[in-house]
Amino acid sequence: MSKRQCHVETLAIHAGQDAHGDPATNARAVPVYRTTAYNFRDSKHGADLFGLRELGNIYARLMNPTNDVLAKRIAALEGGAAAQTLSSGTAAIFFTITNIARAGDEIVAAFAETGDKDKFYRKGSTKNLGVGSGAVFSIQYQF
Repeated sequence: MSKRQCHVETLAIHAGQDAHGDPATNARAVPVYRTTAYNFRDSKHGADLFGLRELGNIYARLMNPTNDVLAKRIAALEGGAAAQTLSSGTAAIFFTITNIARAGDEIVAAFAETGDKDKFYRKGSTKNLGVGSGAVFSIQYQF
């Protein structure tokens, strides 16, 4: 079966959500789930979720239905298989480093100016992971 091609505007509004609406509420638009915790049917259900034997919501920092739709929508807009949503730029940098670098690796990042990211690389978390790091200050060209 071929995948239907949608315009970018349609993807931006509808990608990642059930075409029939939210299964819990039947709302057409994606609801904002403002919760931090979820109920389990029983202890086995909770154990299966935490053991990753069953997919589902465990805790809002790990999974949230609203963020899930956002990640699917971004993946659709970018033509990717999946996307990840994080709460800050520093979280995104840390997530990236911990997924591609291993102890003994070296990371060199370019910055146009000094700031928190520079401190993160020079004095921060990468050293605790055994990953060397340094910053190269780039030149901003104006055309």
